[in-house]
Amino acid sequence: MLRMALRIPTDADFQSVSEVDDLLAAARRGELQLGPAFIHEVCGIAHAAVIAVQAAGAAAMLLLSPLSSTSDSLGGQRCLEEALQFSRQAGCKLLEVLLDPEDSREPRWQEPLRSAGFHFLTRLVYLTRRVSAWESPVVGTWEGTWLDFTPEAQPLFLRCLEESYIQTMDCPELTGLRTTQEVLAGHRAAGEFDPRLWKLAIRDGEPVGVLLLNSL
Repeated sequence: MLRMALRIPTDADFQSVSEVDDLLAAARRGELQLGPAFIHEVCGIAHAAVIAVQAAGAAAMLLLSPLSSTSDSLGGQRCLEEALQFSRQAGCKLLEVLLDPEDSREPRWQEPLRSAGFHFLTRLVYLTRRVSAWESPVVGTWEGTWLDFTPEAQPLFLRCLEESYIQTMDCPELTGLRTTQEVLAGHRAAGEFDPRLWKLAIRDGEPVGVLLLNSL
């Protein structure tokens, strides 16, 4: 079912697919936990599958297989509702689904998702750049200090992170769904946590910004 949910072609070597390696590596590091697969079958053939992937911070993501046809939408909806019930019982407060806008098969999931209570949140754009290629000079001066992350400094990190959500335009629908402690736990589990890469900006004795970087 993992092959089906990750949309890996049947003729591809399952163990050599990068998505599989990344998912299993994250599970081994304890960043996430693979839940059960909820399957819609017709005459013994799987037509839809949904896998719940639990993450730290009371969050989870659903992996959706392609729907064989539009007529399988009802079965897909039942899989979603079962995954939703499982995630709630597991204590998840935030349940996400990522859809590829370039995939022509995705529209078949839109109605089942709406019927199961999901709604469109935002469009994600990923930007990357090699650190070794960074040549731009630092402009301006910083009249403050940086505080490293420690257990003793965590309350200040939490306070600054929580204040950054006030009147935020960055997915405001998510504000208040989880505690700030749960949000911080989610950031900590995203990649390889290194406390030396977490910094708190202090100016005039007050926290004014927080920087959370994780290695991938």
